[in-house]
Order: sequence, then C-alpha cells, then structure tokens
Amino acid sequence: MQQSSPNQDEYRALLHRLATLSPPLFIMGGFAEDALLFHRITGQHGDLDVLVIRPQLTQHLQQLTALGLAESTTSLTEGSGQPLILGANVDVPHIELWVSTLEPTGGYSFDVEGQSPSNRFRIYLPEDTFHYPATMVEDIAIQTVSPLALYHLRAISAMTRHVGEKRAKDLAVQEQLRQMFLEDQDEQKLTPRLMKL
Repeated sequence: MQQSSPNQDEYRALLHRLATLSPPLFIMGGFAEDALLFHRITGQHGDLDVLVIRPQLTQHLQQLTALGLAESTTSLTEGSGQPLILGANVDVPHIELWVSTLEPTGGYSFDVEGQSPSNRFRIYLPEDTFHYPATMVEDIAIQTVSPLALYHLRAISAMTRHVGEKRAKDLAVQEQLRQMFLEDQDEQKLTPRLMKL
C-alpha cells in the first residue's frame, strides 16, 4: 500500500523517539543528506532509511517494538532466509531497515534488488560508515552514516539510474557532499564498489 508522505511534525516526533535508542540507528538516504548538508528537514521523504549491523538487528527490532514503532515485515531475504531489508509497520513515517554485514577486509556491505526482479546487487561501504559523530537536526541529535558512505550511495544511484531528473539529482547531491566533506579525499576512496550477484 502506498504510504502518504509524513509532515515535518511527524518526522520530528519520530526523531525524538529514535534519539533515545542505544545502540543508535544510523540514518542514510535523503534524510541523512538533509541532516548533514542543511541541519534541517528540507522536504518530503517517502520513508526513513536506516542501516543496521546484522549482530544488532534483533536488539534494534526489540527497541523499535518497545517504542511502538515496529511490527516488522521482511521485503528482501538472502538464500538462507536471513532478512536483508525490513519495513516497520507504522503508518507514517515508514521506516526501512537495511541489514549490513561486516566485510572480512574492512568496511560493510548490503544487498539491494535491481530494476529487474531477477537482479540483485551488493553495495560495499567504507570502514567509517558507522563512525561519524551525531548531527543536530532542529535540536535533536541523530546518527547518520558517514558523508563518505552517503557519497558512495549517491554515486551508485547515479550509475544505475537511467538519465533523467532523478539521475541529475543524484549527481547534484553527490557534488554537494564532496564539496562540503570530502575535498581532501583521493579518487580511490571516492570510487564506490558495486557487485552484481
């Protein structure tokens, strides 16, 4: 079912509740970009995307349930049946939990579906993904993934989208992140990794 877009007050209420969680949920996507680039909610977002580390997933789900936020449903699983993407069954704002795995060589990865149902991709994120200080958004301290992780996610989105308005937005936000946070990074660190499964 299509979710209606939450308003600013609903986002603020959700952020206040999430700010109490320990270990924290790490917000990614457009909402995290708003937080890092502008320190406020700049527009409507269809949902709130958060990245979790697999060993902490059960604890996060228990915390969300205790807050009255989650009766989770799984929207993507791996071959063994382990969840990869879960959605919290709340009216608005909807929360999607993306489950990441620590890579043996450092950094993290998580899987996403491609445009074709038979396609699946593994996205690799840098070692600092979960090591960025909290950001203040309208007097609420929230955790986001690192600017470098957000940059990689936008770069991958730009690479995999067809040309058009969404791809142009990907490139524009990617450049904002680079100018504000990543000017001293070398090209090798800025190059994202994506593998087709």
